[in-house]
Amino acid sequence: MRMRPAPLLRSRAGPHSKNAAAWPEEILLVLVVMGGLLILALSFHSFHTKAAERSEAMQQLRADAGIGGRRSGGGADAGAGAASLGAAKDGGGLDEGSAAAATDNADVLSDVAAVAEDAQAQLQQYCEQHFGMEWVRRWGAMARQVCSATQQLQAAEDTPGGKHSGSRSGAGSGASTVTCRSMNDTHMPAAGSPHVLCDATNLRLDPSKLRRARCPRHRPGYMCTSPTYHAYERGAWAADCSWPGFSLAAFSKDHQQDIFDALVFNQPGGDDAGVDAGSDVGQLTASVEALPTLLVTREVREHANVYHTLTDLLNVYISLSVMGWEHTARQVLLLDMHPPGPLDMLWPVAAAGGGTRVLPAVRQAVQRPGGHPWEARLQDDAASGGSDLDGGGGPGGRLLVRRVSDLKGPVVLAHAVFVPPGYTSLLFAHLYEDSSCPLRTTLFAGFRSFLLSAFGLGDDGASLQQRGTGAAAAVLAAAGQAAADAAAGSAAGADMGGGGSGNVLTIRLISRRPSAGKAHMARQIGNEEELVQALRDLEQEGEGEQPGSGSAGGISVTLLDFAQLTVEQQLAVVQQTDILIGMHGAALAHALLMPPHAALVELWPQADGIWRCYQNFAQWSGALYRRVENRDPSRHRATPTGDVTEVDAARLAAAVRELLPLVRQRRAMRQQQQQEKHAPDVQFPLRQFRMGFLGFNFNLKDQLVFYGSYHNNPVNQLIHFVFVPALWWTVAVWLAYTPEAFHVDMSEHVPACCGQYLLFNGSFFLAALYSLYYVLLEPVAGLTWAGLVALPLWGLANWFRLAVPAAWAWALGLHVFSWFAQVVFGHQMAEHRRPALLDSFFQSLVLAPLFVWFELLFLLGYRRRLHAEVQVLVLAAIEEWKKHHQPLLAGTDASTVK
Repeated sequence: MRMRPAPLLRSRAGPHSKNAAAWPEEILLVLVVMGGLLILALSFHSFHTKAAERSEAMQQLRADAGIGGRRSGGGADAGAGAASLGAAKDGGGLDEGSAAAATDNADVLSDVAAVAEDAQAQLQQYCEQHFGMEWVRRWGAMARQVCSATQQLQAAEDTPGGKHSGSRSGAGSGASTVTCRSMNDTHMPAAGSPHVLCDATNLRLDPSKLRRARCPRHRPGYMCTSPTYHAYERGAWAADCSWPGFSLAAFSKDHQQDIFDALVFNQPGGDDAGVDAGSDVGQLTASVEALPTLLVTREVREHANVYHTLTDLLNVYISLSVMGWEHTARQVLLLDMHPPGPLDMLWPVAAAGGGTRVLPAVRQAVQRPGGHPWEARLQDDAASGGSDLDGGGGPGGRLLVRRVSDLKGPVVLAHAVFVPPGYTSLLFAHLYEDSSCPLRTTLFAGFRSFLLSAFGLGDDGASLQQRGTGAAAAVLAAAGQAAADAAAGSAAGADMGGGGSGNVLTIRLISRRPSAGKAHMARQIGNEEELVQALRDLEQEGEGEQPGSGSAGGISVTLLDFAQLTVEQQLAVVQQTDILIGMHGAALAHALLMPPHAALVELWPQADGIWRCYQNFAQWSGALYRRVENRDPSRHRATPTGDVTEVDAARLAAAVRELLPLVRQRRAMRQQQQQEKHAPDVQFPLRQFRMGFLGFNFNLKDQLVFYGSYHNNPVNQLIHFVFVPALWWTVAVWLAYTPEAFHVDMSEHVPACCGQYLLFNGSFFLAALYSLYYVLLEPVAGLTWAGLVALPLWGLANWFRLAVPAAWAWALGLHVFSWFAQVVFGHQMAEHRRPALLDSFFQSLVLAPLFVWFELLFLLGYRRRLHAEVQVLVLAAIEEWKKHHQPLLAGTDASTVK
């Protein structure tokens, strides 16, 4: 090999001096190269499709390891957030086919386990920020006092004998304030946005200005049945404060716009649009409610549905957390007139904070003919000095829950919070796709504890026995539990983790059939007895040579009819259940309250099309999840009382057979931790993947995560697989016009047909710099890219420059089209996200070819551990972007929200 300096300008034989006979060979070379790229692209697509199919088991293994798989249950407790890796080997999945898939992918388990700790922390951090108490704290931190007392109001209040110096039954109790926390959360229904939580002090309510309505005025035409809502006349609500910039659009159409449209307040400067609340309403004689008040509007018919009642109660829990009222005496004022329902007991016991103090009175009220839970009174310190209203304090105690129609006249609420509407709820997140957070979080763990402790059921599920063996047996017997005697006999050694007692796993199949109170029932199970027998047969299987079936210690299978149980009994029975099975329906909402070691098996009458709400509930409670869908249309039929499905008993038994050892193992883990408290709410350091304009570093994982978060859609990836190399090559063509820096005679080492095009001009330095950076980032990937991509494209660029007239123009056309394809077809139409170029110039131009190359290497099985970790962090980065993609505060740039 001989090297000599090249002159500044070298004359080369132009394309017109070449023999025309050489053109067919050169054209053939171009066609071969382009055909090779096309075959490579098609292979990439095929690999992507097949790898997606093969990766289902890996997704499952990652989920059970707590890394971010999105198809199975989450963790064993709130502190850990996921099951231990020991239990992960057999956990998770949607149906009985996952076991075989997991066996086929057992070789990746060790890699998944190795990365679990770091990825688990990242995913748990994301879950806390979007589905945990960190999210609640962020919402609370958005508080802004939108209506404040003016100087005139404050002066009048401070003046002896001023208009706000009245007594508790006088005109008022001082100037008012309204504080709101507003955001647009992408995980909650957009139709209910903005998502607003407001509280007010010295808020006046005049019930004489309420009229019955069939549906909210600002949400007409939706579930308009009987007139059990309220229409508010202007002045129904009043606040002595100034609210500059008031806009009704700042509130949800779900009830909030109706309320705040009727609110009168003081406008600064005598604006004609304002109303002087002090002069208009201030002289009304009003009683004062000193207790903190939760103002709640429920949805008609949804108020008797477990799912939707949980959305309301979760918002109550969030409101209490934001206001710091968790341990404060309080009351609930319902702004609707919906008829009594089977879940009404939850409101005085849990929402209003009555707990076990009022529970005996609630039980008595329910047992009386025509009695209602809201008739129960609580005798406490607040009862003697909290209210002058009918039904308030007195010798008999105070009512915890009242309707607005119970008020006898105007009232001043010393401090009230407008609980967000039930449709503004995280429980509606990810209805149509796998959840971005498949773990138990502090929010859902705290909510479960909030409800259970209100009924004397501890978070560990053991207080059912602690209340006495008689009570335990009574509740279990009411649920149809055949093993009630065994439960009573083993109360002293009860499992602290909830579920069945001793070594017996309790399996309950929820009955779903028409009843006297509900003649029509959708999604009925037509062969309940057959399913119960098939599940009981599992114990017989395990008595022989299959101890691994999980029946060691026995199983108990019963049919459960929630309609025959009170709310208290339902909660107790769920805590005594290890595997809950049921057809898709509101009863499965109990999955949110299941013990973390338990499992949910959801039945679905069709092959697809399911809402994933109950899958999410199971994951957020920490439970395992399986789905048994009906793949045979002949098993599903319509009847006059509703559609009926003959569930495949063999497939259901296979799903439960797979779960038995997992649940038993997870319950044993909970027993070992029975004396431990849940870990505190850990604040994980936020890891940023937004690299800035340059973003230059040598952290391969961070670079791949950043670029991957912009290219996660398979169609977008395929487009970039074709056009990123094309884009790089067009730049090499332009640089081929530069003179050679030096000349190396390659004829002795490279065939003449190729060596003559390996010119050391600008195109060489482009390939060299990219290859060097890639090798420093990852030697194997960098070297293979340099030899299989950079070297051919370098030679091809110089050949094209010499062979084609006006090569730069052809390259320009391909260059422009490549950008167009990536931006429009890839990002706008497929990814629905702007290109990474706008966020990190360096990474977009330099990292794109390597990312495309890594996608191919990953699909070929290279560095599975890195691939698994990057995928998890990419999902977290994408969800973080979704959170900031829309402004969290109305009228505020999302980039300003921290």
